[in-house]
Amino acid sequence: MRSLFATTFLLLCCISISLSKGIEGISKMVRSWKLNRHCIHHLTAGLVAASMSPLMINVSPALAVSGGGKDYATKDIRNEDFSGQNLMGKDFTQCDASNAIFRNAKLSGSRFYRANLKEADFTKADLQSASLEDTSLADVLFTDANLSGAYFSASIEEAKSLKGADFTDALMPDFTKRKLCARADVKDESSVNPVTGISTAESLMCL
Repeated sequence: MRSLFATTFLLLCCISISLSKGIEGISKMVRSWKLNRHCIHHLTAGLVAASMSPLMINVSPALAVSGGGKDYATKDIRNEDFSGQNLMGKDFTQCDASNAIFRNAKLSGSRFYRANLKEADFTKADLQSASLEDTSLADVLFTDANLSGAYFSASIEEAKSLKGADFTDALMPDFTKRKLCARADVKDESSVNPVTGISTAESLMCL
């Protein structure tokens, strides 16, 4: 206990001296007090801890990611309901989000690389510039979703509904785009995105 008190006292003295006399003052004080190596070790540790203390605030892991909030990479979020949530820029890489609900969710810039989205519901979700390459999209609902600028692989062909989806500037293989243009829900004249006003066929540049 005495050692802890002494270390604390020395730390306060060093801070005071450093403000008035600089490093040279600390050196003189150490010599005059004839500190042994053990005390010097504790004093150094104390100084390091003090300098690092602003960085050692207890931060929740949920807030320790880019943009704040939780990321979901590799997580099991099956059947979870994210309706209406702001999940812009979040990472869902290789997560299992089968049967999850993302209705009206804000997911622009989010990453779903190699995620399992089987039977997920993205009705009216904002997925602008989202990454959905190599993602399982079997029976997924993209009804009225904004998919402009998003990235897809051939798995988009497995989606259950593309009615009203906006694919403006979305990137996908040419053969996949041709297959989407042949779908009934894409060719349907009523397949128009309610927010952008662009038809699904037009957004895919179907002939």
